[in-house]
Amino acid sequence: MAGASEGMRATKQVLPTARVHPPNAIKLANAVVDLSGENIEPVKIEDAAERIGMSRQHAAMVPRFMISCDLMMAADGGKYAPTTGLLRFCRLWRQGGDRQSAREALGEILGRMWFATEARSLLASGPRPVEDLTERLRLAAGVDTNKNSAVALAYLVEWMIIANIVRRNEKGQIALPLPAREARNEEPMNTAGTEGKVPPQVKSEDRQERRASASTSDEVSYAVSVDIRLTPADIALFDPKEFSDIMIAMCKVMRVQAAEAVA
Repeated sequence: MAGASEGMRATKQVLPTARVHPPNAIKLANAVVDLSGENIEPVKIEDAAERIGMSRQHAAMVPRFMISCDLMMAADGGKYAPTTGLLRFCRLWRQGGDRQSAREALGEILGRMWFATEARSLLASGPRPVEDLTERLRLAAGVDTNKNSAVALAYLVEWMIIANIVRRNEKGQIALPLPAREARNEEPMNTAGTEGKVPPQVKSEDRQERRASASTSDEVSYAVSVDIRLTPADIALFDPKEFSDIMIAMCKVMRVQAAEAVA
């Protein structure tokens, strides 16, 4: 593609491994931070892999991309240590919630990388299909078209979404982030935990008592519509308990809807 940076065509750029999805790579990074301790000692990647139940072979493929992005440092004896940037990101990530601060911290690091430059250049004129972005990144990275590179490039886009470098719009296209003022004023999207808000939990008071309190001549009805769509990047923003709580809340909402519909 003509727009790809000339200097990037000659040398292959490092892509994330196609074997480890970004959410799992983040878990591995957190394990490295835990094992490195307060003194930030280098750790073996297989020890971090064992901590989260990841295969050693797959875990060994993660550091190369992390090092290229200034998130990890290689040490002697096949060990790795987290950078200051990774320590800050992991600390904020563990705070939970919408993890917006963590995403911004990651964006400050990844935003300096070659792929962020390519994405901003392509999307400056407006949203584009994700295939346009992955092709632009493929050419810039200097890799061939094959199944492995296709997955790696898709994961690279997911990394940029997590880092708020790009976003998916309502049409599923890839776009640059909204300006801060527009993002604050934008109606929440149905991506719980990221741009949108977590659906409120329905209180468990008896529904029959609520109906009894309503006027019999002026019947009260309830209608609740639920349409929540989560991408892999959205799901990555939750820890398992948070995601379970949201699913429970959704089920409660749908039970209310069903009960009111047949009453």
